[in-house]
Amino acid sequence: MLVRTTHLLLPCAVLPIRAAHGAPLLAAFLLRPARAILPAAFGARFHLQLPPSRWSLRWWGTFLTDASRRNAPVTGLTLAAATSMTAVVVGPTAALGLARLRGRMRGLRGMVGDGAGRGGAR
Repeated sequence: MLVRTTHLLLPCAVLPIRAAHGAPLLAAFLLRPARAILPAAFGARFHLQLPPSRWSLRWWGTFLTDASRRNAPVTGLTLAAATSMTAVVVGPTAALGLARLRGRMRGLRGMVGDGAGRGGAR
């Protein structure tokens, strides 16, 4: 029996959090490391120091003048787009293939999930 709920239980949470409130909390949790490291991009020292002792745009200048570093975001976005397009094609194709399995191979469906979010456990 599949029970639908509007609550999201986080691993460290004591009380359930409504799904509408869970998304901003999850985003804040995932962005926390970036908020800690971002000030280091404005530091003047060669080595990472948090918080920076002196503020500088040294690393931003290096990023904007070095061609190999300027190409890095473009390469990352290109790989992300290619990966997304591959997942959009391969994911539904694999799901259809697993849904149409017959005979002895039908047990393979239980290893990857039964469609109810329970995995192979029943």
